[in-house]
Amino acid sequence: MRTIGVALLASGCLWGAELKDPPGTDDESDIDTDTDTDTDIDTDTDTDTDPGTDTDIDTDTDIDTDPGTGHTGLAETSGHTGLPPDWDRDGFSTGDGDCDDGNGAVNPLATDVVGDVLDQNCDGVDGFDGDADGAAANWSGGSDCDDTSAAVAPGVTEVAYDGVDQDCDGADQEWLTVASVGSLSAGVAASGEVITWGDDRQVAPFPVGVFTEVTVQHQAACAISDLGDIVCAGTAPAPPVGGPFTGIGSTYDGGLVFCALGVYGVPSCWGDDLSGLVSLAPSTPMQQIAFSRASSACGITTVGTIECWGTGFMEEPPFGQFVDLALSFDGGCAIRGGAQAGTLECWGSPDTPTLLYAPTVGAWTSIAGDDGAMCALDEDGAVECWGAGPGLVAPDSHFREISGSESMPGFCGVTTEGVVECWAVPCGINCVPPQ
Repeated sequence: MRTIGVALLASGCLWGAELKDPPGTDDESDIDTDTDTDTDIDTDTDTDTDPGTDTDIDTDTDIDTDPGTGHTGLAETSGHTGLPPDWDRDGFSTGDGDCDDGNGAVNPLATDVVGDVLDQNCDGVDGFDGDADGAAANWSGGSDCDDTSAAVAPGVTEVAYDGVDQDCDGADQEWLTVASVGSLSAGVAASGEVITWGDDRQVAPFPVGVFTEVTVQHQAACAISDLGDIVCAGTAPAPPVGGPFTGIGSTYDGGLVFCALGVYGVPSCWGDDLSGLVSLAPSTPMQQIAFSRASSACGITTVGTIECWGTGFMEEPPFGQFVDLALSFDGGCAIRGGAQAGTLECWGSPDTPTLLYAPTVGAWTSIAGDDGAMCALDEDGAVECWGAGPGLVAPDSHFREISGSESMPGFCGVTTEGVVECWAVPCGINCVPPQ
């Protein structure tokens, strides 16, 4: 449509009058820069508000027959059709996966700088996450030890003893608890399986099941299942039935002796009764039992006091409320509760190393004893050892639990990362747990 600014006096036309195109001859002077093959349904009613300047109020209803080149009406620079515009001109719009379209350094092909709290490559993590499991690859500064498998990443449940470190903690499985005596050790893996190592020719493989606790003693092993039953292997005597049982332990003083806490916490002991550890077991409800190779045992009652039995050395235990205890060959130590929580109390013959060298300061949470020494954990999981024994050097690792071999030198523990470490054990390579 055209606007004519010429006076046609003869015809009676006025300045600025519009001439309508003849029907079917749309000869707009609009310059349509669309490369679309639009089919226009023209409903123009142009109004010329400035002679010489065409201000077109275009009410065309365009039917776009070429969706490959249609304009969105926005400043699109990506060349992608049907998607939002690429505002930062990095070649990616939000529809292409650009998670920050106001920053040209952020797009799916950008290199992620780990540790700057920015996700430059838009994969959902600060680092490169090739397997899309939410953890950045360790080579990019993250913690995923296998970025080709979504089944391997920190926080994944470890499958015990399968040769794969699923949770990337540096070991094949995470251990719940461990027990050791000389060259024989056993642990309960995160799966509940009991795994033995060292000189385990008579106890391996341990019966299949899901277990929560284990104890070993001279080619014998017994464990408590998740149902509270006792299962044994090797040279262990037949365990009691009934239960449910908790708090299992053992010793060797010329014969094998095992005890566990039965219904209401009453000790149930079995094995060789050479020193009265079986027949003299008290009927007092207890929450823990500890053994000494010197034909003695002590337990912490449900009210926190210490009660001992057997025919061995035992001096009278201290009075008060306690939360954990351990015995060595000629003495004992316990951790107080109540108002003196965390303090250590030791007893025994005056010249016993476990009494003479016991630490006098510290806040302790658990304790273990072997044939002649003690080790205790502080509130941070650091371990301190004292007494007598070969190679009694405390490890630098932090632990969530430790245990002593009771009738022989040596300690083992489960670190805060779920890894087993043993020390002061005279068995060399046989004491290294499977990883």
